[in-house]
Amino acid sequence: MAETEKYVKHLNVASGDYKVTVRDNGNIKLDVGTSGQVIVTGDLLVDGGSTYIYSQDLVIEDNMLYLNSAESGAGISRDGGIAGMEINRGSFTSARFVFDENVRWTDPANPGTSDEGAFAFRDVNGRKIGIECISISTDGGDLNLIGQTPAGNSNGVVSVFGTNDYENNVTEDDHIPNKKYVDDYVVNYLLNNFTFKLLDGNIAQSYVEVRDNERTGVDSEIGLGIDGQDVIVVRAASTDIHDIAISGNTIKTINEFDDLVLQADGTGNVKINDTLYLDPTPHVAYGGSPDIENDPTAPTVGVKIYSKEQGTGATNIYYVNETGRRDELISNNRALLYGMLF
Repeated sequence: MAETEKYVKHLNVASGDYKVTVRDNGNIKLDVGTSGQVIVTGDLLVDGGSTYIYSQDLVIEDNMLYLNSAESGAGISRDGGIAGMEINRGSFTSARFVFDENVRWTDPANPGTSDEGAFAFRDVNGRKIGIECISISTDGGDLNLIGQTPAGNSNGVVSVFGTNDYENNVTEDDHIPNKKYVDDYVVNYLLNNFTFKLLDGNIAQSYVEVRDNERTGVDSEIGLGIDGQDVIVVRAASTDIHDIAISGNTIKTINEFDDLVLQADGTGNVKINDTLYLDPTPHVAYGGSPDIENDPTAPTVGVKIYSKEQGTGATNIYYVNETGRRDELISNNRALLYGMLF
C-alpha cells in the first residue's frame, strides 16, 4: 500500500443519498489546509442566492459561460434588460460588460432600420467607457459607427480627437481623412494647382475659362460660354459680348458687315444726352482704300445719314434714302439764299 493511500478515509453510502446537516444559518467548512484541494467528480449545483469565490485565480475549462439561465421571457427581463459581468475597481467606479436590450443599432445590411439589444461597456452609473483594440472585423460587411439612439437618429460624429496632427499621418490610399486633412488639402491644392476652367454639362457644356498666355501661347483672355460657345470674351484691351466688341471707349460689331443696332423696346426711343459726332468718310470697311471716300450704299428701307467733305449745302451732313436719292442737308443761310434765287 502506498504511503499516501494509508491515510485516505472512505465514506461509502452504497444505496441512497448522503446529507450533512448543521444548525440553521450554520456553516460547513472543508478545511484542506493551504495547499489541499476539494475535488468534485460530478456536477456541482449551488442553490443559494449568491456564490462567492475568493481564490486569486479562477480557471474554467468550459468554453461558454451561460448567464441569466432562468430567463423565460422575450429578451432580458431583469435589472432593466441588462445582463453581463461587473468588475470591482476598488475606490473607482465599478465597470461592466453587459448585453443591454435597450441599445438600438443600425444594421448596414438593412439601411433605414434598426435593431434592439447590443453589447455595451459602461460603469455601474451608466457612463459609457472606452474599448482598447487594434482591429474590428465585420466579416467583409459594412461598418456602422454611430447608428440610432432610442429617441431616433443621432447627431454624433466619428472623431480622432486626442491624436497629434492626425492629418499628417494620412498618407496611404486606404487611410480615412479627417476634416483638417481635407481643409489643408484643398488649401494646398489651390495654392499650387490653379483651376482654369469651371464647367457644367456633358455634351454642350457651359463654362467660365481662364486662358492665360503662359499656358495657351496666345493673348490672355477669360471666356464665358453657353452650350459650348463663347458668348463673352474679356481681354486686356477689349471685350467681346456676343457679336459686339468693346475696346476702350469704342463699341463695334465683330462681323465686318453687320449693323450695330441700338433699340428701345415698345414706344421707347434711342436717346443721346450729348453731342452726336459724325466722323467723315471714307469708310474703309466698305472695301475701299483709306484714301478714297466711299459713300454708304442706299438702305433697303429708311435713310442713312453720314458726313463727308462739305458741298454746296455747307453742312457736311449727307443722306441717302431707300430710293437711292443722295444729297447734302443745306444750312439755314443757304436755304434762304436759294429760296430767294429760285
